[in-house]
Amino acid sequence: MIAAGTYQNCRITLPAGTPAVYTGDRVKVYPFLRWVSSFSGRLLAFAFLLSLLLAFLWLAGNAQAFLDATQGTILATLRLALLVAIAAGAWTMGTLVARCLTERRVLVARMLMALVALAAASVLLASIGFLQAWLQP
Repeated sequence: MIAAGTYQNCRITLPAGTPAVYTGDRVKVYPFLRWVSSFSGRLLAFAFLLSLLLAFLWLAGNAQAFLDATQGTILATLRLALLVAIAAGAWTMGTLVARCLTERRVLVARMLMALVALAAASVLLASIGFLQAWLQP
């Protein structure tokens, strides 16, 4: 039988070495990058969800015969939201890769979500570009 509290003295050795201890100062070079990284992840999620909402509004507006000016405004706003999502996604992926290298652990879920959002935003932006070129008079 193991006495209470003895598990704290056990160390697990990983193939890549022991992981870095969790502190608030993981990004040692520039501490402000910790806040920028957190902000960019939230901005990526917000811009991606906003772009999905705007794409739905544009599709619903086609069925309900919105005015052409309204459709153009929705497409322009959608393009801006997608550009913000791509920029935030690229920054987030860069900071996640840097965290993976410095902390010696892989953040699979965060990297996968950022990669999916970045890829989907890129595909949507390319399709919006083709759509705007096709709709030009």
